[in-house]
Amino acid sequence: MVKEDILIAIKNATERGESLQKASATLISAGYSPEDVDEASKAADMGIISAIPKDESQEKTQIKPLPKLEDKIASLTSDATKSKKKIPGTITILLIALGILAGIFVIFLLFGEKILSSLFGSA
Repeated sequence: MVKEDILIAIKNATERGESLQKASATLISAGYSPEDVDEASKAADMGIISAIPKDESQEKTQIKPLPKLEDKIASLTSDATKSKKKIPGTITILLIALGILAGIFVIFLLFGEKILSSLFGSA
C-alpha cells in the first residue's frame, strides 16, 4: 500500500521542478524507508500522483524563504548611516541653544541689577 504522505511529498517536489530521483533521495535521507519511497515513486511514474487532490492546507502552511543575508546586512548598514547623519545636526542645534543660554547668563551676571530695576522699578 502506497503511503499517501510520501506520495504527496513526491507530488509537491515534482511540481516545484525537482526530479523524481532527487525527491526520492530527499525522502530517504529524511528517514522514510527506501521500500516505501520506491513504491511511491513507482506509483508516481504510473500517473497515480495526478489523481491526488491538492491539499489547500499544505499551501497555507508552506514556509516562506528567509531574506538573503546580504539584503539584511545592507538594510542594517543603511539604517545606521541614516542615524549617523542625524547626530551632527542634533549636536549643532544643542550647541547653539547652549551658547544662547550661556550668553543670557553672562549678560544677566553683568547687568542683572540694571535689568531687574528697569523691569520692576527702582528697589
